[in-house]
Amino acid sequence: MAADQKQQNADTDWATTIASELRDATRALHHRLDHSPRLAPLVRPGLTLSEYGKCLQALYAINHPIELRIAEYISAHALPIDYEAHRRIDDLAADLQFLGLPLPAPAWSGPLIDSPGALTGCFYVLAGSTLGGRVIFRQLQAKLAVDAQNGAKFFAGHGEQTMAKWQAFWAFAAAVCPAGQLPAARESAAGLFDHFLQHLEASPQ
Repeated sequence: MAADQKQQNADTDWATTIASELRDATRALHHRLDHSPRLAPLVRPGLTLSEYGKCLQALYAINHPIELRIAEYISAHALPIDYEAHRRIDDLAADLQFLGLPLPAPAWSGPLIDSPGALTGCFYVLAGSTLGGRVIFRQLQAKLAVDAQNGAKFFAGHGEQTMAKWQAFWAFAAAVCPAGQLPAARESAAGLFDHFLQHLEASPQ
């Protein structure tokens, strides 16, 4: 029992180290993304359904290839996580259907994921977005009269399971990302934030 507790503590400490590294690598890019012209209106007065719908379409076009690349890597390497439980592209599709909007074509081919570090960095960006999404979700409920079942499934994240899923991600990251992979994780996370910025800025206004 003592050995198991010691290992658990070590895993928790390593997950904390990875988290600190990834936050440092993406802090400025994360701030830019939150204040980008496509996302910032979601938490400002006067948001319209049209603006919301365009944002969802842009996010669908970007996220779909990312989820596919992550799922492919995890499946190919038989890694210990049920990634289907973390995927949210179907929620985006449901929101677009609710708004009567078509699913857009992918905006790109997705990130190159060729190592545990690259996987961890990309997964971090998507997993972390569920936390900020919950903040946006509360704004959407008040402004647009949407909810977790009708029009705002994506931003509702995993509902009451959001924090549990976030913690499951960190347990996974600690298991698959050794110290030598931290540079790749940092580069991958920062690169993915940069891709989000590029694609959102290029999406139709």
